[in-house]
Amino acid sequence: MRFVCLLLLVSALIAMAGDEDWAVVPDSLDPAKAKKAIDEIREQCLIFYMDRGRAPESVKELIDSKYVVGIDSATLTRWEFRLGFSYPTSITARPKVSHTGSGEKTRIGSTWWRQHTVTYDFLNGHWGGPGFPYYGTENLTEEQKSELVIDAQEAIENIALWTSVFLSDRGRYPHDMKEMRDNGYGVITPAVYVQWDLQLVGSPPTQIKAISSHIMPEGQGKVLIYDIETEKFSGYGVDE
Repeated sequence: MRFVCLLLLVSALIAMAGDEDWAVVPDSLDPAKAKKAIDEIREQCLIFYMDRGRAPESVKELIDSKYVVGIDSATLTRWEFRLGFSYPTSITARPKVSHTGSGEKTRIGSTWWRQHTVTYDFLNGHWGGPGFPYYGTENLTEEQKSELVIDAQEAIENIALWTSVFLSDRGRYPHDMKEMRDNGYGVITPAVYVQWDLQLVGSPPTQIKAISSHIMPEGQGKVLIYDIETEKFSGYGVDE
């Protein structure tokens, strides 16, 4: 019995050791530059999808196809950018470490990667990683609140544009957002789609209304209204 316990203990220690490694970490990791690069990547993912009818397979494809052009060589040297799953659902930037390069080596493991990897989650609009507080309702920064409003406003303005295209194509306005989506009019990012219930108000529509879901970091029930005739917003983030 003692032998079995000892064997299990040794196996656990080996497994823990295997989770860590020694590597040379790039000097001057700048997570703000990684975030800036991810901002461009997420925007171009949507444009790529609109142009080609499919999601990009990788960040490399976006760069090779000249969709992403603003990431400097130093950032690409220090960070590895990845798309999560097929849509994608996330974008991550991991520091590029070297096991063969010269220089002082750092002991890294799963905890180190979590602390140094910058992540953007498409589905809920959350950022994670160094320099970015948890994107939750209890500690949203003013910049993060502003981003939530801007994302919703951009989606609404996009819908307003596509209702006019729908009218031009079919001689009438769409009945609702479902009809627009089912017929390929307008593209809404996954983050906006899950955080906001977007509605056409009136027939023909006079307003576009966005009501936040429980997934939206500021909470459920926030209302943002766009008046199609005046092209002005009211409500959440505007009148506050």
